[in-house]
Amino acid sequence: LSNALLTQLARYDVLILSPSQIIAYPQLIRELHTRHPGIIILAYVPSQSYNTKYWPQDSIFRTIRVHDSWWLRDSRGTILSAWEGIHNINLDPAWSEYFLTFVRERIADVPGVDGIFFDMVSHNISWINHGDIDLDANGVQDTPVQADALWLNRTQYFFKRAREIMPRTYIVTNGTSASAIQPFVNGRMFETFPTPWEGDGSWTTVMNGVANNKTKNVLPQLTLFNSNTNNTGMVDYRAVRFGLASSLLENGYFGYDFGDKHHGQLWWYDEYDTNLGKPLNRPIGMVTAGSNEIKYHPDIWRRDFEHGIALVNSTPELVNVALGGEFEKINGNQDKMVNDGSIVSETELGPNDGLLLLKTTSRLDDVLFTNGAFARFYFPDGNRVRNGFFVFEDTYRGGDQILHTDLDGNGERDTLVVSGNKILAWRDDGQPFFKIYPYTANYTGSFQIGISDSDANGSQELFVAPRSGKYPLKVYDLIGEESKPAWYPLGSNYRGSYSFAVLGNGLTTHFVIGTGQIVTVYDRDFKKIQSWKVPGKKENKSMLVATGDILGNGQPMIVVGLVEGNTTRLLFYLPDGSTYGKPLVLSSRGTELRLSDVNFDGKDDIIVMTNSPL
Repeated sequence: LSNALLTQLARYDVLILSPSQIIAYPQLIRELHTRHPGIIILAYVPSQSYNTKYWPQDSIFRTIRVHDSWWLRDSRGTILSAWEGIHNINLDPAWSEYFLTFVRERIADVPGVDGIFFDMVSHNISWINHGDIDLDANGVQDTPVQADALWLNRTQYFFKRAREIMPRTYIVTNGTSASAIQPFVNGRMFETFPTPWEGDGSWTTVMNGVANNKTKNVLPQLTLFNSNTNNTGMVDYRAVRFGLASSLLENGYFGYDFGDKHHGQLWWYDEYDTNLGKPLNRPIGMVTAGSNEIKYHPDIWRRDFEHGIALVNSTPELVNVALGGEFEKINGNQDKMVNDGSIVSETELGPNDGLLLLKTTSRLDDVLFTNGAFARFYFPDGNRVRNGFFVFEDTYRGGDQILHTDLDGNGERDTLVVSGNKILAWRDDGQPFFKIYPYTANYTGSFQIGISDSDANGSQELFVAPRSGKYPLKVYDLIGEESKPAWYPLGSNYRGSYSFAVLGNGLTTHFVIGTGQIVTVYDRDFKKIQSWKVPGKKENKSMLVATGDILGNGQPMIVVGLVEGNTTRLLFYLPDGSTYGKPLVLSSRGTELRLSDVNFDGKDDIIVMTNSPL
């Protein structure tokens, strides 16, 4: 119940928890939904068994009463147990009515529960007890054909009633892709991927099963891929990549853990921090590209996304894959032989392996940059996030400041350009927002700018400050009108330079001013609320300030850059002035400091821009 554990759990998109956990810790469930509004929490419920070891003491399941006629028995009347610690149920329709009503009332209707994960689902039963089964309770062993037909009929009835009893609940199964069940469920888990009991257990069979299920499943669909160490505890990064990339081909969710004896690990991998964005197409078999109908077969499979691609090699051979352009490998900390951050136009992909690659770019979105600057990207520990590059757009002049971001709140990026003594902004459709001269057309200095919706009206405001001199900080709305009184953060007589950044958004907007050795934080009404001195010598030093969420937890951070000679020293602060982490020294003379998520992992990265790559 620690905050650290809660933070770990909130990173995941789907959690499968026992009902007793969910009910015992309601505050935890509420907090998970608050921290990750899109999280899906499924309650774990076996579909065809009674747990004799745990349920008699379980806070939820101990109230279940199993009628004598609901047990699965052999021809001698002995209750069967397919797994240690459980007694099997025969899925009599009366059991289905009783049990599913119990699940809805005691579990599915609990606040915070988004769905039910029904484990131990099978389309046949003749595999139990060497086939000695008496489903119809006539004292005679059923033939495999009889047993399997009746079992499938009862399983179908179970899930048909589950959907009728819980119409707005996610219903996810684990165990079978039987067509008779799929129209009543949102999806299934493919455990120990590629699932060995799915047909012949091959990647091709499993992936075609995934695609086929989705043509029948209820919306919203929820397909889960589980790869694991086969209960050995020896992590195989290749298996992680293979399973994750395969799941991305079919919009699935993926997890990698110990195995079917214990799925409770919170293991995290470099690839999990790589958000490829929305898919741009269906998967393509690169050897058989051009086919309109997808039927998986051994091949190199590729799917393109907004920010990169996913590749899967489902063949038994090492293949050299031509990518049709340059892509950037993840700069990871685990399998460095594969995720080394290099830029490639072709790559080797081993058998039963996968790979996530990022698109290379010379453009930055949601970041104010100077056209022609060289940008470097860092984690807070100093490791490189991505390869550096010149940020340049031919449409604008070298030295112009450019920002591509959503200014009017319609979900599309607009464009703002600072050119000389004027600032211009256009909507995403090319229509102008404004053209302004903040300090008249005779102004010969330069600007620093920030944006924030400080009045919480859905549109960004533009904050303009001089690099130095006697001019005030001004605030403009999207029609180019001043929306607040002009403000002199250091007094109207101050003629020196200072750095400026906007912290937060909406009614929590703050402003950060850095000058000399002092950092000062003001609220949205320009009232001073915090100030502190940064350590170091004052001589030959200029200060840069930037703000953002470098931890990915919603907590804003202030990064102060002290340029000393040919190095830039970065210091990290919380808004109250308390320090965070260790200082970071970079061997380059920064001219601009920004924070933005450039590798799409939900955390802002450090961007240091200079006039050259040296």
